[in-house]
Amino acid sequence: MSLKIFALLLLTHQALAWFENCDHSYSITNTILLQSPYYSNRYPSGSSCRYHFIAPQGKTIRAKCTIELDKPSSACSTEFFYVALDGDKLMKNSKYYCGSGQIEVTSYSREMVLAYTSSSQQTAGRFSCTLSLADCDCGWSMSSKIVSGTETRVNEFPSMVALIYEPNKSVFCGGTIINEYYVMSAAHCFYQTMYNNPSQIRARVGEHDVKTNAESQYTRDYLVSSITFHNQYSPTNDLNDIAVVRVSTPFEWSVGVGPSCLPYSYQNTDFTNAYAVIVGWGTQEFAGPVSTVLQKATVVVDSANNCRQYYPSLTTNQICTKPQYYSNSDSCQYDSGGPVYYIGQRHYSLGVISYGQYCGNQKPSINTKVVSYLPWLKSVTGADFCQK
Repeated sequence: MSLKIFALLLLTHQALAWFENCDHSYSITNTILLQSPYYSNRYPSGSSCRYHFIAPQGKTIRAKCTIELDKPSSACSTEFFYVALDGDKLMKNSKYYCGSGQIEVTSYSREMVLAYTSSSQQTAGRFSCTLSLADCDCGWSMSSKIVSGTETRVNEFPSMVALIYEPNKSVFCGGTIINEYYVMSAAHCFYQTMYNNPSQIRARVGEHDVKTNAESQYTRDYLVSSITFHNQYSPTNDLNDIAVVRVSTPFEWSVGVGPSCLPYSYQNTDFTNAYAVIVGWGTQEFAGPVSTVLQKATVVVDSANNCRQYYPSLTTNQICTKPQYYSNSDSCQYDSGGPVYYIGQRHYSLGVISYGQYCGNQKPSINTKVVSYLPWLKSVTGADFCQK
């Protein structure tokens, strides 16, 4: 079997006219079989079809396909099979295949598009695909200001949320998507009266540069319906500094928007000396200017004993991070509520940025330890979180 794959194909509007006479849309509630026209015979030479699939909210789609496309030479020339894992019918980020072989793919969102085109008058092909609802997924990435940080790639952190104060359109805190309705953030972000009115808060997802809408096709603002503090949050010492924000309509998953994994798999893990990544649009120095583009920095998880030299009241529900050796990487103002990620094959929410002593001064910073609040998150949301 010989199968060639090519990525990031942009179909022109002229090319999309291929599908005017054969364009289908299906809602998936169970396993379905898609086969090319006249299967098991080959589809007609010169024909083209597009198939758009939509799963229920919160689900993704898995496709297992066998394709047999005639390839008269070593190069792909006339017969193509397309897969758009983000469900974009224009297939701006699709992959295409030629030749013969098997494909197994899972969508980034609850939509997927499959298509084929034939421009030959002599050769043709056939394909057969089984499509089913996939298990939950989390922690994916497009790459699979923070003090002394670097700019992230566009949509490198799909679970990152900018919390926007609508009256002045400013980012006042960060947050992390944890399921289709909820964002996890810090309680102190909403303690001030001006920031605790849900009607004046927006949850912006898929964002990179807050000054422009041009760089990410996934940027969207969601209305906030409620803000829930931890019932034992203490504004005097920021203990239990965690909150959840509920949006009015469910987030639409895409390659650039999706939930972080909660650390169910790491409930007994000591992360001391492990590397973590902090992300935000906060100031680039204490009392300095905010960053308009999303920043990231790598930090090190500090031991509790060392951290207590600076924060004697540190509890087991908090986790310390410190700059790497010879680095000033740190979270700063307006990064509050944003994520502390542990990154393996997926992005896991290790912490919620809480507070520190100035920024980038080699002293550790305090974060709310997410693993300590998994029961609380479940109790206040009633959500079924994806456990990977």
